[in-house]
Amino acid sequence: MPQKGQIIINPNTGDYYEYLETSKDTNGARMVLKQTIKTKGHLYPNHLHTVQEETFEVLSGKLTIWLEGKTQTISPDEKITLPKNNGHNHYNNDAEPVTFIQTVFPALDFEYLLENIIGLTIDGKMKN
Repeated sequence: MPQKGQIIINPNTGDYYEYLETSKDTNGARMVLKQTIKTKGHLYPNHLHTVQEETFEVLSGKLTIWLEGKTQTISPDEKITLPKNNGHNHYNNDAEPVTFIQTVFPALDFEYLLENIIGLTIDGKMKN
């Protein structure tokens, strides 16, 4: 079960994930994760959430956002909220790492999904 302060590092890529708040900490209101992504390119397929919104706030580097067929770059101190029911993706499209805060609300079981995806990737059972 993910816990506040838990850190997961992918030893194959150096990608870093730190749980800042979990659904337990916020009574289900949100899940907050700090990420440093060194891997370039898509880590997840384009997707949508039917009941959740996501906010991304870039701390360093550049985060590429694909939203409903349009791509934009978010730089440090910029923030974007992706509304529910809109196809989207986020990824590092730069040679330099990107560090950002991802907030998902309501949390539901999102932290478990991420923990499993990251774990499967580390174990070599899920490419990207």
